[in-house]
Amino acid sequence: MYKFNLVGSVYKGRSCPKLICIDETGRGFEFIPFRIFLTEMIDASMAPNSVTKYLYCLVGFLRYLFTGFELAGALSASVANQLCNGYYSYLVYGDKSADELVKNISIECPRRGVSPRTARNYHVVVTQFLCLNNLFLVDLRNSSASKLEMDFSINLLTALQEFSSRILLIGRISLWGTGRKNVGRSQRLYRDIPRNNPQIQIIDQSKFFPLELISSLVERATCYRDAAIWCLLAATGLRISEVLQLLWEDIDFSEGKVYAVNPKEREDIKLSYIGLGEIEINRLSWKGRRTKFTFLIEPYAKMFFDALSLYMKYEYDAKARHNFIFQGADAKPLRFCDYKFNVIRPFQSAATEVLGEGFIRPYKMKLHSLRHSFCVFLKNFILHTEGMGLSDSEIILLTGHASVESVQTYAIIDKVKIEEKLALAFIMRDNRHRKSFNELMLIYHTDRAKTFKKAVEEELKAQEVKAA
Repeated sequence: MYKFNLVGSVYKGRSCPKLICIDETGRGFEFIPFRIFLTEMIDASMAPNSVTKYLYCLVGFLRYLFTGFELAGALSASVANQLCNGYYSYLVYGDKSADELVKNISIECPRRGVSPRTARNYHVVVTQFLCLNNLFLVDLRNSSASKLEMDFSINLLTALQEFSSRILLIGRISLWGTGRKNVGRSQRLYRDIPRNNPQIQIIDQSKFFPLELISSLVERATCYRDAAIWCLLAATGLRISEVLQLLWEDIDFSEGKVYAVNPKEREDIKLSYIGLGEIEINRLSWKGRRTKFTFLIEPYAKMFFDALSLYMKYEYDAKARHNFIFQGADAKPLRFCDYKFNVIRPFQSAATEVLGEGFIRPYKMKLHSLRHSFCVFLKNFILHTEGMGLSDSEIILLTGHASVESVQTYAIIDKVKIEEKLALAFIMRDNRHRKSFNELMLIYHTDRAKTFKKAVEEELKAQEVKAA
């Protein structure tokens, strides 16, 4: 049974680890196609977070393959086809798989089951790896690797070649996202894997932090740094990655403004990111936000600058050799500290105090919920000359969402309006036109007012019980 070990390596200023396979005798050798796969992603300018995600997905697939070949007792094309076709069953069904070999792999190399939707995402990595099979073979034969490394990698790739050759038959040549959305079902390598066709779901209250409780959340922060971060998320709708990458040059204290700047668009990278090496700079992420301008909403804007002032006075280490606003242990940029310990846990602890265990568990309320709260407010409750709520295109510009569909999930008031129209139509059918339109509207809104009044009374009672 092979054990895997990732050893650090660098390619074009970015982390590009090697995968070392260790056999039962303790002898180790590099699986070279793994490193070629990573260099292809880096050459394609994939985001560091995406490269890391693909990296670990591929490690899981290779562990599955190696275990399968060992249990089958043969490194052959027929076994490779069986393993490639059975990977979905391994991910979703595990030891309940109908395939005996896959079942045995799950027993020998167990893993937590995933949903069909998640399994499809894993297969994106598998497909890309198989697409590059011939490239791996060419590079291997031209490399200066040892005979052991060459023989093992070539034998494995040769076994996979029959399965991967289907890619050429269906014309599947697009890599790393280029044109992938245009590939039809008949052209996909794994045509039987369910595709994601998400329907637009109006976001419910379990997905955004309650607007009226954000202040209570901030009050429970155990340090001014966390309070400032949470206020900024609520005030601007920035992503947490964007907040953790803010530099002092991005804050205009006199105007009360905050700018979100793409790391690669800094005028002087060396000066802006003083104290950081090339690898750390290349780890900075950016999800495609189209404008550096942010729109700060009250009262969180004032709360942010108040908390930031206290953070600067009592917690910030001015001797730190970097320009990041938010610091972690030993004054290091919080962006490069343990994310779970320094960022997630403080928020979840405070959120649990405010919302209770029952509300936290179903969704596992995240920092991202504050971004959802910001979007809900902009979409539904901003009062302006043309009515209520900003347009989808305006919200996309302010928040950096990828599409109109991703913004439509926040249209809570639009959903309420549709419900009102339908309810009114049903009333008119029952009424048989004996009342005027205005009379019907009055009846409907009176009933709605009673419903909301009852809901408010129940909320107040719940708060009194909690306070007692």
